Amino acid sequence: MSGSNRLCILCQQDISSDDDTSVVLTVKGALSVSTASKDRGDQIAAEPGQIVHKACRKDFCRQSTIYSLKRTSEEPIPNETPRKLRSHDFFNVQVCCIFCNYEVGFEKSIRKGPTAKEKENDSAKAGRPAETKKREAFEKSLEHFKSIEDQHFTLSDVAEKMNSFLGVGEAYSVKPIQRLLLESYGDRVLITDLPGKASIVTFRETAHFILNEHRTLPKDRSEDVEIMNMIKTVARIIKNESKSLPPLSEEYPSFKSLDNVETCLSYLPKSLRLLLCELIPGENENIAVAALGQAIVQTCLPRTVLAALQIPHPSLDITQPMGTTKRQ
Repeated sequence: MSGSNRLCILCQQDISSDDDTSVVLTVKGALSVSTASKDRGDQIAAEPGQIVHKACRKDFCRQSTIYSLKRTSEEPIPNETPRKLRSHDFFNVQVCCIFCNYEVGFEKSIRKGPTAKEKENDSAKAGRPAETKKREAFEKSLEHFKSIEDQHFTLSDVAEKMNSFLGVGEAYSVKPIQRLLLESYGDRVLITDLPGKASIVTFRETAHFILNEHRTLPKDRSEDVEIMNMIKTVARIIKNESKSLPPLSEEYPSFKSLDNVETCLSYLPKSLRLLLCELIPGENENIAVAALGQAIVQTCLPRTVLAALQIPHPSLDITQPMGTTKRQ
């Protein structure tokens, strides 16, 4: 430092040459003083080599002091308008805001969601959705076919029945009907696909279900009623087992294939074969059982099977008078 007195650029006081409370600003020190001056709103331009008091520099660059000066220099907040009470003026709850008591323009300030009448898609139509109506019509159609005695129908029959509930052209097509049947009933429904012919749908019951239903019948029944119910249960079991037979083929069986009696008997359900064997004794028991059994199956399932023995077997003489014995 020189021997002459110099002024501190921060406090504008003299700095003697022998004053150890002063310091010469370096490049970094001059930059920190200039930055603090800018934050304070002053216009002090510090340069390297200038002399300042240590205390002045420390206080001038202290961030807490700068923050305090900036806070006190801000303009005071003007007095707020006193809150307007609702009781000051007449308040109309239907048109005024309950907080500020100013009138509210509902149509302009409140955004309303689109209503069904403003939409143009299918969801805007009155009533239940179309898919729900179709599913209900599908279920009602199946209940109809379950209730009839002959529980054999085609997929086209289901579509036609659905149209009677919905209107022409509104029903499912054949493929969705088949898919829904399999999804809803699984192995309880049998769909027979025939080349060049309509697919036949058949509902099946398990023997376990039929027997359990028979056991739940009232016990205080007469002997005749018990016998009739037992016969009905046996008939249901035989008919249900017949539904598992292979479907009809495109060609009628050859005449030579009928010579093997065991082949003809193997076509019958086990329950029906046992019943007929108990009913029909005699020399030609197997032939008669095969012929009658296949006739019964054909009658029960006229649309799904084509039994072979719909014509007389070679060993049966249909010209033989009733009650006589065939001559050898």
